Amino acid sequence: MNFEGNQKANYLQITMQLMTRTPGVVKILEEDDPLIRNNILLLFSGQKYDELSTLAGKEKLRAEVLKAVQQIVKTEFGKPAVEAVYFTSFIMQ
Repeated sequence: MNFEGNQKANYLQITMQLMTRTPGVVKILEEDDPLIRNNILLLFSGQKYDELSTLAGKEKLRAEVLKAVQQIVKTEFGKPAVEAVYFTSFIMQ
């Protein structure tokens, strides 16, 4: 993912995991994977290097990703059912 504008970084790579304890949600996540990836990539593409350099910026992004995923799952499942998003790798260059 490339950053907007004349920022110092030009590359962002994030690995994440979603947490749910609700049976059936994993299947929905797998079936809606293209939509989920699309929405997350759109979120990532609007980020600024300076914001993501801070813990608060990373936490804000994590909350936005969770909200985006929960909206998709709620549409399919009737409730958000995804409890958390965890960044397991976060690389900016």
